[in-house]
Amino acid sequence: MAKGGGAKQKAGSAKEEAKRLQPSREVLRNLYLLSGNNCAMPGCEHVLINNAGTMVGKICHIEAAERGGPRFRKDMSNEERRAAANLILLCSPHHDVIDDMKNVADWPVKRLKEIKRQHEDTFREVGETLAKAFRAQFQDSTATTAVQKAKSLARLLAHSTYSDLTTKQVKAAQKGLDAFADRLQNVPQHEREFMLAIVQRAIRLRKKSTAAVNVYDVQSALGLAHETIKKYGEALERYEVGGIVEADENQYEMQIYDPSDYVGWIDLAGFCADEGIDLRQIIVERRLNLLD
Repeated sequence: MAKGGGAKQKAGSAKEEAKRLQPSREVLRNLYLLSGNNCAMPGCEHVLINNAGTMVGKICHIEAAERGGPRFRKDMSNEERRAAANLILLCSPHHDVIDDMKNVADWPVKRLKEIKRQHEDTFREVGETLAKAFRAQFQDSTATTAVQKAKSLARLLAHSTYSDLTTKQVKAAQKGLDAFADRLQNVPQHEREFMLAIVQRAIRLRKKSTAAVNVYDVQSALGLAHETIKKYGEALERYEVGGIVEADENQYEMQIYDPSDYVGWIDLAGFCADEGIDLRQIIVERRLNLLD
């Protein structure tokens, strides 16, 4: 009888009987996904699963699963031998070449692990690229860029239209523009493009006070279906930047709300024209700092 107090046998010691264990389904699945359905050997174009769905490739142990096999390491556990890190997918010819005992010196563990790493990294990068593309599909477009708020309104106040504003009115205008900027931050680009189109249409129609256009004119001028115009109107109402309003009995207009009590779209468009500012920069690009 052995004397007590001996250390507990470690998994993978020389006393563990080496035997071939089937790799788990998860390991096989991940190996295949990282293989790209190609033999890992550089330059080899052989597939692992053919068009008929038949597995024609081979699962190769980098360090043999059983004693007497190529590159066998006795201090390795059976679990380590069947782990993904010790497996590489190859076509049948290359599997036979590297496992032929006459060729073991040409195919050491270090070389096979490097071949495995380089091959799998290629498809691991593809997976990450696809993941990024998937995430990009659901990226909130309003969160990618921030509204650039106006701070001093110096440029705007120097214009003849606004030069007579009192200190109190300037403060009110600044407060209104800040609130508008906060609302505009949440408006998606498609809706901002629509806002710009309505303001520009109102200017072409020589509107004197508000940026409002009859819905039938919008339908005809912009080539939009009635249902589309309705959806845009509902969206602008949700963002509190515009909407469909009743002008006269049974007459409705698409209106873009003025940014502030003292800064309306019609006058602001005139300021932009005089200053060489594209109105798109204000509405779509949200660069309200151009008013400074």
